[in-house]
Amino acid sequence: MPEYLDLLPSHALQLWTDAQRTLDYAIQRYLESTMALQSSIRSSSHYDDSICVRNTLTESWLDGPPVPDKHAKLAQAQMYLNRMRNSLQSVNTLPLEVLFRVFRFAAFRTFHSQYNTPIPFSYQRDDHQDLVILTHVCSDWRTALLNNPSFWSRFSIDPQRLFESESERAQVYSIRARGSPQALYINESIDEPLFPINHPNLTNQIIVPRLDTLTQLSLLNFTDTRLVRQTILFWLKSGNPGALRTLIIQMHSNMTWPKPIYTGGYALAQRAESMLSPIRTLSLRGMRFAWDSAIYQNLVVLRIGNLRSEGSPTIHQILGILSGCPLLHTLRLYGMMIHPSYSTSPQAVYLTQLENLDLAALSSESVGQLLPNIFPQSKDLSLRFALPSWGAEGFTVIYPFLARTNITRLFIQKCDEPELDFVIGRCLSALPNLHTLILDLSMQPGDACLSGFNYLDESTGRYMPQCPRLHTLYVVTGSVSVQVVQQLVETHPLMRRLRFSACYIEPFEDELRYWLKPFVDDVRFNLRLDMAALFDWYHLMN
Repeated sequence: MPEYLDLLPSHALQLWTDAQRTLDYAIQRYLESTMALQSSIRSSSHYDDSICVRNTLTESWLDGPPVPDKHAKLAQAQMYLNRMRNSLQSVNTLPLEVLFRVFRFAAFRTFHSQYNTPIPFSYQRDDHQDLVILTHVCSDWRTALLNNPSFWSRFSIDPQRLFESESERAQVYSIRARGSPQALYINESIDEPLFPINHPNLTNQIIVPRLDTLTQLSLLNFTDTRLVRQTILFWLKSGNPGALRTLIIQMHSNMTWPKPIYTGGYALAQRAESMLSPIRTLSLRGMRFAWDSAIYQNLVVLRIGNLRSEGSPTIHQILGILSGCPLLHTLRLYGMMIHPSYSTSPQAVYLTQLENLDLAALSSESVGQLLPNIFPQSKDLSLRFALPSWGAEGFTVIYPFLARTNITRLFIQKCDEPELDFVIGRCLSALPNLHTLILDLSMQPGDACLSGFNYLDESTGRYMPQCPRLHTLYVVTGSVSVQVVQQLVETHPLMRRLRFSACYIEPFEDELRYWLKPFVDDVRFNLRLDMAALFDWYHLMN
């Protein structure tokens, strides 16, 4: 006779209750571990282990024994998980992190889509690799994405993973891209990489399969200039002329190379020109090509900087580059010198398409060389510059440039000028069409600066706005008083967006927040400066 038939009813009931609790606990653990396992598989750096786990799961799902009918709750959980894997889901049932990725990718609309150019790496938040998670939402999504070559056209190599797994992943991406224009991102400078990037592996297994359709090549944070130079020379010799449209070379911030990148000399001169001249987007940090290279012709986007003084250009060379780029849309010069030319007088360059000009990290001497000789013609120019103690001489350079250009978006950094209210007031008086202003106070009090936004009309005794169309203002890293902000808002009736990031409000933030409610729709106070704010600025200025 079975032993359990001899149990007292109360004891049997207790065992039944314990078993029920154990089953409930097991079901809960099953659900939690299943979700944890799915997450671990997606993010695992142990490639071989992940493959083994996937194979085991596949066998279990297909060949495993059915769940006993008596455990209805567990069977229901199993059916739910199967439905999660294999059926459609309403959008509003997706996890928030998935929705965030979907809509962030769909809504990222800037001039980059118009000119087919990449977003600067610092603001690269529409990462296709980040969106691979969408293939795990349901079978329909996975099928659609697997059959979309453009989804797999961007590949980023990660030295924190084993090279064998990265090489295999690169091959999978290349096959799925199926001849569509491809982009290759290689980021070398990562703490404790599992493998050092070397030229033979990089070229043979990563670059060669993409040569015919490679339209974007980015070499990021490299510390070895030799590897970069070898890669560029290999591409010049073996690449497809006219395919590459975007080239980004960003050395580590502490690494600069004074000599120009070698492009093969006389023997490769004609081929090098056919490879370099079709490039439309060029970003160089710490390295450069010869200043008379064909790569600087017909650019739409040019960002170059972090160069030693002996490798920096003369004003004649810079103006020669700009005059050869009639469609130039974005220009950023930083961390380098622009030397004067004593042999010839500079010739003015008219930039009819320029809409974004960033000179914030350029010395005042170099700015003084450049601004008198360039004439942007855009009706919607975005300008970013710094005010490092301009003085009378510096102000005579910046003010005429502001007065003869139609600047609508302005980003002023390093506002540490002793007579800041005078400087800001004079600058703003030259910008009647300005509608967006980002002001970096550099940890200084900002009342004197904000008071320069208004001027006293002596005929009426009333304060009037310097920029009557101003509707967006960001105040960063400093302090301002409630009274000064109130006066600014009262004199600018179109103001609709205010941001205070890492900015102390005197006497109380809540007092200003309450006062602003009837006047400004969009107000935000951020305790610290983060990447989200930088990304927001990037959208404002482009």
